[in-house]
Amino acid sequence: MKHLSWASIAILTLLPLPLAGQGEVILAKDAKKFVNQRATVEGVVVNVRTQGTETWVSLDKAYPGTPLLIVLSADVASAYGDVRSLARKKVRVTGTIRPSALEGPSPMTGREAMPEVGGGRPRAPSILLEDSSKLVVVN
Repeated sequence: MKHLSWASIAILTLLPLPLAGQGEVILAKDAKKFVNQRATVEGVVVNVRTQGTETWVSLDKAYPGTPLLIVLSADVASAYGDVRSLARKKVRVTGTIRPSALEGPSPMTGREAMPEVGGGRPRAPSILLEDSSKLVVVN
């Protein structure tokens, strides 16, 4: 058995680690670890809700306990026909993970988003989907 030299170990420790979004797929439950990074996230759509011009897609757990919320504009949502058809499907979404879509005004409209639901503000990370090609059904 060969041993690594100290020089080899030093070189290996200097190699960059892959970041989310560089080909790695992360699970929705781990999205909060990648806030403010571009990533591809995989999860099962458990809830789809449209209010006004926005659609919220919850992965793995229903709103408000979802580990990742995908926010779609009406234009993006229309690319899927009936966006509710995504329910119970495994999807991958690529985008920048934000700390929360529902803290403060909606990023799409500037109005407060879903204030009547649950009486509080969820702290779920979110991806604001601006391109329908960045959300694909895996199965």
